[in-house]
Amino acid sequence: MPSAMPSAMPSAMPSAMPSAMPSVMPSAMPSAMPSAMPTPLPSSNPTTVCDVSYIGDGYCHAENNSDECSWDGGDCCVETCVDGEYACGDNGFDCLDPSVRSAPTSGPTMTPTGAPTLSPSAMPSV
Repeated sequence: MPSAMPSAMPSAMPSAMPSAMPSVMPSAMPSAMPSAMPTPLPSSNPTTVCDVSYIGDGYCHAENNSDECSWDGGDCCVETCVDGEYACGDNGFDCLDPSVRSAPTSGPTMTPTGAPTLSPSAMPSV
């Protein structure tokens, strides 16, 4: 069994310790304030280009019949079309607006309604 212990501890310690803070700080810190304008939501069809001169003229234009083009200003649904430069229905109707479209009732209604109901509340009596 060795009886001698080393007489001295190593004296060499690192001469340079790394700095706790970086020497260069970022020049721009992120802002806590939101931007003035909200970021628009991505379009379902980013190539859609609306011809605004056709929107709301009473004529259903297929190229404007999308959410991005406000469903051609309502021109493509009989329930929302308003006569303009053209009489509603001159080009027919192709209602794709989900706020207007709904499932048809399973039976007739006695009086017209502003919008179709999702299901009849009661069968009309004749």
